[in-house]
Amino acid sequence: MITSRLNQCRGGIGLSAALRLTAIVLLLSTLPLAARVGPPPLSSWRQVQPLGTLPQLVLPSTDSAKELAADAQAGLVAPLRFAVAHKVNITSATQGTWEQLPEGRLWRLRIRSAGATDLNLGFTRFWLPEGATLHVVAESEPYFQGPYTARDNKPHGQLWTAVVPGESVVVELFVPAEARSVPQLVLGQVGAGYRDMFLKRNTSPTPSIEGTCNIDVVCPQGVAWTNEIRSVGLYTMNGAWRCSGTLIANAAGDFRGYFLTANHCGLDAGSAPTVVVYWNYQSTNCGTHGPGSLAQNQSGATFRAAKYDVDFALIELDDIPDASFGVYYSGWDRS
Repeated sequence: MITSRLNQCRGGIGLSAALRLTAIVLLLSTLPLAARVGPPPLSSWRQVQPLGTLPQLVLPSTDSAKELAADAQAGLVAPLRFAVAHKVNITSATQGTWEQLPEGRLWRLRIRSAGATDLNLGFTRFWLPEGATLHVVAESEPYFQGPYTARDNKPHGQLWTAVVPGESVVVELFVPAEARSVPQLVLGQVGAGYRDMFLKRNTSPTPSIEGTCNIDVVCPQGVAWTNEIRSVGLYTMNGAWRCSGTLIANAAGDFRGYFLTANHCGLDAGSAPTVVVYWNYQSTNCGTHGPGSLAQNQSGATFRAAKYDVDFALIELDDIPDASFGVYYSGWDRS
């Protein structure tokens, strides 16, 4: 949760890096949108087959206490592990249920890991025809991610979704009757969370990993850095690890989505497409170290550069952050 506070600790990119980028700050206001949350899934307003009749993919249960103890025994590492990665190989032809509707076809699959605090999905193959939509819907509460559409078709051919609260989700794919091609989806991984990214379980809180060097950005110490704070994002990669970084301007001033982070976070060409960035993830009250909102997010990136001795890594985000997020670029100079 480095992004929710001023990080004065040694090492780590977090806001400590953002505070060194003080030359210019540019607001995203006229750039293309890339919102991930839009119209709700068709099943929420249409008469469809009851959810309880659908097949469910049951994964091994998640023991939060056991996973946290394993992390503690391993010692302090970066990035921070937040979920257990379950490898799967699921397609709409091998699992789930298709349902014929007047306007097209609907495919749904329930996924559950008992005890998980949240779930995220990694589609190792993702391609949708125009008009098709994909949603990931929480079973336990009215919360969903999507729709993901043809605009999310990327050269790397993957899609990694943001976390959804609870131990069970529904994957919902709608293909309109006029679609000229068949969707190509392979679900390759399910991340079962155990650090409670939504901080909904008060009975078994995640042990604090913050120290006296961590200060919430809403505290008085953050006032002078209000603009730079808006350039920082929490991100996850490979559906199991999380770190933080900064949206950074380039010399050309052409608003490319360069995102600066630390080499010790472990990004490379293989993991960059799995990145999901959460913007404005910060505490609402000084001294609480969370929780932060996970609603403003985007998926996917391309690896650009990294260097061990100065501990930097640079990726380029697949999309420009949605203008409604109010994200800034941090500027810099050679000093």
